[in-house]
Amino acid sequence: MAGPLKSDIIQVNSGTDPVEFPQGITIDNKELSDPSLAVSIIDSTGFPDSADWVNGQLWYDSANSHMNIYTPDGWRTFAGGYAVPRDVGPNSGDRAIVFNASSGTGSNYGNKIEYFDITNTGNAASFGLMTTANGSSGPQCAISNGTYCVNAETRSPSTGYYELEYVVAATTGNAQDFGSLASLAYSGKAGVSDGASGYYTGSNQTTSQIETLNLATQSDASLDSYTSVRGQNKGAWASITAARGIWAGGTSATTYSNEMFYLALPIAANSTDRGDLTVGRNWCVAGGNDDYIVIGGGWTGSASNVIDYTSMGTSGNATDFGNLTVGRYAGCSTNTTRSCFIGGYNGSSRDNTIDYITIATPGNAYDFGDMTDAGNQARGTSGAAS
Repeated sequence: MAGPLKSDIIQVNSGTDPVEFPQGITIDNKELSDPSLAVSIIDSTGFPDSADWVNGQLWYDSANSHMNIYTPDGWRTFAGGYAVPRDVGPNSGDRAIVFNASSGTGSNYGNKIEYFDITNTGNAASFGLMTTANGSSGPQCAISNGTYCVNAETRSPSTGYYELEYVVAATTGNAQDFGSLASLAYSGKAGVSDGASGYYTGSNQTTSQIETLNLATQSDASLDSYTSVRGQNKGAWASITAARGIWAGGTSATTYSNEMFYLALPIAANSTDRGDLTVGRNWCVAGGNDDYIVIGGGWTGSASNVIDYTSMGTSGNATDFGNLTVGRYAGCSTNTTRSCFIGGYNGSSRDNTIDYITIATPGNAYDFGDMTDAGNQARGTSGAAS
């Protein structure tokens, strides 16, 4: 061939002879040996400095043993030879399901269920109705196995109401009875899922015994022999990996706690301390993916706009991620790319805001859309849309 061959992609299929380039290879008029074409790889346990967020930059996440590349859509992880976002885990999905949604400007509790598509910004829509108006559960009392979304409803002991309800994420409609909780702890409870089982802990009680339920079978929860670190209530659970659940914040005695601890899933031991939040607070909510947990909002005596993040796989203190668009204690629905913060109390009024962050890219939250009405105490989770 007389002239140069110009190509964007060169692919050699398995089993064919190697391709030879006797005249060399140039890229953007540079010889392949040019030092400016050398590929640098950042090796770190946390996100690289923002100055290194340039297209094509490689980052080896040594905390989670993943190779990543920066793209116009943020950091992407190599999987099966391609750079892709994380696959949706067994305890989440792309459809946000929100129990106790849009409770109204004058109440923390209602019976609405709403939903939206986490992958596309926009407003929430009606999904159905709960079995009853919710009570004193915590901000993360809704959990999922990707198909069933289960919500815990609790009342004060005088009512004797400790029930579980569920919806199928892919099918709009009213909630149905799932079973009953096992513990009489009623305030500030929160849950986590490993895809097969659900676990509830955290309460107004002096000790916090774990409750376990089978997410594939509508049945009652049972008390486990294991406990959380202490009886912190109004904290946040998160697990998008099936191997570990992380609890963050809450109220310990009269203190807004900055503590985090984790439990290996399925649970086989008591919880273990794993570091501190940047700011102690209760009513915070959490989302994330296999690599990172993000903890947003909460209450410190006033509404907090702080978002923290920390590695899912290793212990250590949290790092500042950015800020919510509105400081408040909210609900949270997450897939493995985005976490959405839903409604909440901002210190003076109930809010209808939905904002979101991209888990792989630290920074401030962006506007996503609105709930159908203002409200507080939303219990967010997510599941498959079909």
